[in-house]
Amino acid sequence: MNIFCIGLHKTGTSTLHQIAFDNKLKSTHSTDWYNNENKIKLYDFFCDGGSHYNNINEIDYEYLYSKYKNSIFIINIRDPKSWIISKLKHAGWNENTIIIPNSKLIIHDKWREKTLINISLFISHYFDRYIKILEFFLNKKDKVCIVNVISRKIENLKLLFNNVNQNIHKNKRGNKNLSNEIIKFIDNEINIVNKDKYEKLVLLLEQYNFKM
Repeated sequence: MNIFCIGLHKTGTSTLHQIAFDNKLKSTHSTDWYNNENKIKLYDFFCDGGSHYNNINEIDYEYLYSKYKNSIFIINIRDPKSWIISKLKHAGWNENTIIIPNSKLIIHDKWREKTLINISLFISHYFDRYIKILEFFLNKKDKVCIVNVISRKIENLKLLFNNVNQNIHKNKRGNKNLSNEIIKFIDNEINIVNKDKYEKLVLLLEQYNFKM
């Protein structure tokens, strides 16, 4: 049985990797196994989501579901505001970051650029991705384990593992802040621009009896 973590990165993937390791699984915290059958054969547990936007480096969970019939899929998720702040810090943002004009060419390799359009794309991708995943597995719930590692909602992992450390939290990003300007922009993108998507995501999670 393979276990695939199919949520985005910055959702506790390092912690999940450690939990798998603690349970004697062969785990990879990387993206180099995507579309690589030989690499997949080497591991039991897969736990990194490298996608930013533009459908690049996305885990093809539909293919994995059809190919590996006995697999379990962990949907690792966290609150969107907490997630985007962590993602921006990962990309080098801080309270002194100077915003540059939006790029005319929006490509995956420019995800570290300090532009507002990147924030918009990240947040939109977050909602689109999780909505799509949850809709796909809605009638396949026996194949799914939903966790929010950051909020310590990892009780579902006890159905998969004997050894689950509730207090483990790897790869904390520290206490760097973002500017008030960026926080306001984030709040608007989540609560106004993507309001309908946010509400849809919450309703889908409720159908799995899960709250972020």
